[in-house]
Amino acid sequence: MIYQPSLRPALPCVYGPVDFQVYRERLVTIDRMLVEGGVEAAFVQAAVAENPAERVAATAAQLQSFARQSVLALRCNVARVLTSQTFRDFAVRAAESSLLRNGSCASASWTG
Repeated sequence: MIYQPSLRPALPCVYGPVDFQVYRERLVTIDRMLVEGGVEAAFVQAAVAENPAERVAATAAQLQSFARQSVLALRCNVARVLTSQTFRDFAVRAAESSLLRNGSCASASWTG
């Protein structure tokens, strides 16, 4: 099974605080590590292998949706651990952050 991330608009240009730029670069680096290192693909395959009986009867659209949700779960947890936040605090931050919305909790990549 191949997971293909959806297309998304580029992140807005922010020329403000250096902390934001460092944080964005950290997320882009993690994105590269997850994708190029094969972590995402391995995570999806492990998630599919966890309940093979459920997946046998699934349609291609259901498998694609499951793969997308698995990748989002991985990325959200990586970002949450990176920010050292509780689940509730991270949910608030993800909702208000364009980086996290475009990267971990709304689509499947931090690159613009």
